[in-house]
Amino acid sequence: MYRGGSGAIRSELVSELSWGACLLGVLIFVAPPLLAAETPDGSDAARGQQVFAQNCATCHGNEGSGGFGPKLAPISARKDHRPVTDIIKEPSANMPPLFPASLSERDVEDVATYLQTLK
Repeated sequence: MYRGGSGAIRSELVSELSWGACLLGVLIFVAPPLLAAETPDGSDAARGQQVFAQNCATCHGNEGSGGFGPKLAPISARKDHRPVTDIIKEPSANMPPLFPASLSERDVEDVATYLQTLK
């Protein structure tokens, strides 16, 4: 609304831009974790983190930072979801085979989804 003078218009414009910037900031910092929590195929990163902690963290570190086993973070920069599930299902000679004896199909999908969230 015009209230007279260019200063009033500038003040209103700055106020509207400030609200827009705040909204954009909220979307940038809040939306990605919410979107990453569950994928369209139903895999669940939070559940994957729990499965990873119970079965993989001893060798790969609590957050995929490495240890006895190789560093996994950031795996999303190196591999897509499907190759990650393939490695979990058919590991190299140095990694114990946990699928299907210890890990279910859902466990594998959830762990792969969790690994994709690591930065």
